[in-house]
Amino acid sequence: MAMHDPLAVGAVIDPTLVQTVALPVQVETKGEWTTAMTVADRRPLGPHLKAPANMNVALGVDGDRFLDLFCSRLRRP
Repeated sequence: MAMHDPLAVGAVIDPTLVQTVALPVQVETKGEWTTAMTVADRRPLGPHLKAPANMNVALGVDGDRFLDLFCSRLRRP
């Protein structure tokens, strides 16, 4: 099961839980099919061809270490 909110808290506690990449991210406001979608530009283009990075996006997670951290916090007295 995906635990997005607990993972976000876990990444604040231990940033090494996630692997991030700086990307340009926008919220689509005019698309006919994509209105309100968050769009990260992952195309392998030169920096002069796309917007500058404005967000660190998590693309990987150490799931086992996250679950260990999550369970250890739940078991604390």
